[in-house]
Amino acid sequence: MIGNNRARRVIATSLAVAAMTMGHAVVAADKEVRVYNWSDYIDEENLKAFTAETGIKVVYDVFD
Repeated sequence: MIGNNRARRVIATSLAVAAMTMGHAVVAADKEVRVYNWSDYIDEENLKAFTAETGIKVVYDVFD
């Protein structure tokens, strides 16, 4: 019985840590998205429309 209680505590603690970590990632993801792409591949107007619709800032870096 003692081992069973310990296993439950370990699982509960692991789930709590995972939930806190995922929650933090979701909050951070809601603020900004980074895109690294070929130059002139995505129209600047699409990026503005995406930001206006979702509220997520797009950081668009390009390479040749």
